[in-house]
Parts: sequence; C-alpha cells; structure tokens
Amino acid sequence: MSFQNSPESARYIHFIEYRIKDIEHLHEKSVRKRLEAKEHKRRGVIDESNLFQKVSDLAGIRIIPLYTSRLQFGSFFCLLL
Repeated sequence: MSFQNSPESARYIHFIEYRIKDIEHLHEKSVRKRLEAKEHKRRGVIDESNLFQKVSDLAGIRIIPLYTSRLQFGSFFCLLL
C-alpha cells in the first residue's frame, strides 16, 4: 500500500501532485545550458556523471495538507519512508 492510500496519511493529506520532466524538455534544457556555458566560457555539457548537479528539476512533488495545525511533521515524514 502506498502512503497516498493509507488510512493514516489520509488524515493529513488533501492532495498530492507530481511530475517528471519530459525527455524533450530535458533535451531543450541541455542545449540551452550548453549555449549559456559557451557564452560564459564554462564547461556546459550535461551527461550521466553530472545530470543531478546540473538539472535540479527532473521530478517534483507537491503535497497539500488538510490542516497545517494538525500536522506532526516527524510522524508524517515517517509515512513517506
């Protein structure tokens, strides 16, 4: 059972949204960063060795809680693990 569907997390979570960067957008970003690096005379190649350092928005998650006053962040984040 995922934390999204667990009865325990349902007490805290109103809405969950996520996204993963589309491969075409990743390619466009790679080209753009390479051109920007060339203008500033820096190394701008994005490859397997530096992907996570150069691109910080490969995926994202947004969690909207029901009532922030009811949240106990320690126990909530244990649900995510």
